[in-house]
Amino acid sequence: MYTAVERNQILAPHFTEACVTSYYLAGVIQEQYFSIKTEDVKFRNCFAKNVSKQEIFEQVKLATRHKRMLPWGFDENSLPNTSWLLHILATYNPEHKWFSKGYVAPKKKVEKGVYVDNANGFFSGLAKPERKRKHKKQSIMRLTNRLPMPAHEARIRVENIVKAKAALDAKLHGIEEEFKERAGHDQKPQTQD
Repeated sequence: MYTAVERNQILAPHFTEACVTSYYLAGVIQEQYFSIKTEDVKFRNCFAKNVSKQEIFEQVKLATRHKRMLPWGFDENSLPNTSWLLHILATYNPEHKWFSKGYVAPKKKVEKGVYVDNANGFFSGLAKPERKRKHKKQSIMRLTNRLPMPAHEARIRVENIVKAKAALDAKLHGIEEEFKERAGHDQKPQTQD
């Protein structure tokens, strides 16, 4: 059904979204739920970052409140993908502030810490927590370890690992032989008196 909706040039939410069910698609096909043809969609770049689906859907509802609309076919617990919601918002309100080239997202409010008076000495004498600091050299090493390695370096590394394994195997074999030899000396045959 999803392919049929797409081939009929209807802009549908992405098929992996929870709201896209066979019931929803049947409602779109039978024109019981809101749908929009792709030729009617206005595309705009959105400059609002980290905006939730709920916030976008609220703006879509505001933009479409004066239009005669069919039901959406989904609830606020299973909203479509953000790109679909932004396409609908751009179609019904292309001058929305999020599409303006001069839009700057508001700063996130930082929650202030709670102040607790230490008059009773509750916090006195506690060890100070150590802050984990990323050293620049370590972070660069981690980054370089993630980069793909050239083939000749990989071959050299594998050869070194094979040599190290052979050396460890030889060492282990020598230890086993020594252990057997010692075990043989400890078990002296008993002589009869």
